[in-house]
Amino acid sequence: MAERTDAVGWLGAGRARREATTTAFILVMRQLLVEFTETVIALALAMVQKAEQHTLSTMPDYTYLQAAQPTTFGHYLLGFAYPLLRDLERLEAISTRLNLSPMGCGSTNGSRLLQGRQHTADLLGFNGLIPHARDAMWQADLFIEATSILTTCSINLSRLAEDLLVYSSQEFALVELDDRHARASKIMPQKKNPFALTHIRGVANKMIGVLTTVTVSVRTPSGQPDNRLLIYGELPEALQTVNNAVALMTEMLQDISFNAVRGKALVETGWILATDLAEMLVLECGLDFRSAHHIVASLASEYRGKSLLELDHKTLMQSAEKVLGYAIKLTEQQLKTALDISLAIQARAEPGGTATHCMNNMIAECRKKLGNHHEKNQANRSYFTRKQYDLLERAKKEVG
Repeated sequence: MAERTDAVGWLGAGRARREATTTAFILVMRQLLVEFTETVIALALAMVQKAEQHTLSTMPDYTYLQAAQPTTFGHYLLGFAYPLLRDLERLEAISTRLNLSPMGCGSTNGSRLLQGRQHTADLLGFNGLIPHARDAMWQADLFIEATSILTTCSINLSRLAEDLLVYSSQEFALVELDDRHARASKIMPQKKNPFALTHIRGVANKMIGVLTTVTVSVRTPSGQPDNRLLIYGELPEALQTVNNAVALMTEMLQDISFNAVRGKALVETGWILATDLAEMLVLECGLDFRSAHHIVASLASEYRGKSLLELDHKTLMQSAEKVLGYAIKLTEQQLKTALDISLAIQARAEPGGTATHCMNNMIAECRKKLGNHHEKNQANRSYFTRKQYDLLERAKKEVG
């Protein structure tokens, strides 16, 4: 910055040392965010594709790790695609904010020497200028925002990884990772450890720490950039780490296998259709839900250890009369309908439900949004590449 050259004179005239550092950081982050956005899009597409393949693959939905209601593996997976869509919206927003040039702002409030801010911004491919010269050098919120997005994305992946760790256990046996994403136990020959899932969990833990570090580093009086010097290296490194974790999850989802037989068996052997039965009593018998809930809860307690599918019409009628004090009218066919797994899946027909048409609508929505994000991101990538090439060619001519 203090050197003089024949081509441009004093390089540092009217420019603080931190200007070059800040600009370089922004350029690096801008490029890494383009690559990261494409990786997130690829994961979301893999998730949507796998969900489409398993639209009818039944399994229990779990709350508190207790079997709750019938669902499908496709519907379950698609629930993790929507947070990725929100991540992409956040990435698009911060990319827009990062695509403004800090160059030529002087020390804090400009310089008597003309810096050609707009011209420099054009050469570097920025979409405009950071309006306020002092803000251009001391922006702290973008550091926090970028790290927050990475942390949010990592935690979403970690939640999925935690679930899949449980579902891949012998007790659940719902999914199995491909061998390349697992490790054999060094001591226990029967074990196949889903190691890649634990790596993703570790990345989320790391990002929580990085977010704390970044937040603490920039929580100082303004005008003190040196306390964030380490962030210039740590944040791009963290972005690359999360990018690799997203790519790893994409590979795992593409290769993961779902045990459809086991999923159906878990639905059939428990009381997962209990809510459906209670709702059928409401719809067909005119009961209030609390009374219907009481009837089914009494049956579940009395017949613990048995499958709800073993419930016969006579037993239900007797239990209802015992709880209510009077008989209800429900046909054997209506009971059979309430305990039909396929009908239960299709009965959830409101937007967002497990019914096939609901799933098709959500899948189409996700594909459309991901297509739009991909188109915008590819345009940015091409533009930045072209501007970089043009700038290097210009530099060669100046030097040569």
